[in-house]
Amino acid sequence: MHRPLSIAFLGLSMVVFGMVGADAAAPAAKVGFVDLQTTIDKTKVGRKAKKNFDAAVKKKQAEFKKKENKLKQTSAELQKKANSLSPDERRKRQGELEKQYVELQEMYVKIQRDLAQQQAKLLDSIFTKAAPHIKAIAERDGYTIVFEKTQSALLWGDPGVDLTAEVNKKL
Repeated sequence: MHRPLSIAFLGLSMVVFGMVGADAAAPAAKVGFVDLQTTIDKTKVGRKAKKNFDAAVKKKQAEFKKKENKLKQTSAELQKKANSLSPDERRKRQGELEKQYVELQEMYVKIQRDLAQQQAKLLDSIFTKAAPHIKAIAERDGYTIVFEKTQSALLWGDPGVDLTAEVNKKL
């Protein structure tokens, strides 16, 4: 009666020890990360790209502000003259004002989209330049996986596996 129980126990223990042995034999993954935002802020190539991006932002902001000020001026003029205009003329000018407002909103959305695309290109260009250095460091030090800190939603990482400073030196 005890023999089937002993055999079952022996079989179960072999399975458990087999799993433990398989896990112990599996190579441990070495994980690291790089903060490309820091690379942009602290390297010559990154600061140059950021400077170009910031210039594009200022240019787009100036274009938007100019159109916004024109719209405010047109609105103020319409309010001043509203009592002296015929109802048809007032409706016509209010329609034009609303059309300009819609155009301003569309311009805002387009600017936001364009700047997001430019920022993505900026990150991509920095990554393209950093990638060979990241690969070399990872291969040299035996990293299995290297994440980008901000794009991978990495919330925290042990500073000991942060490869950013070494990558920045190579750039």
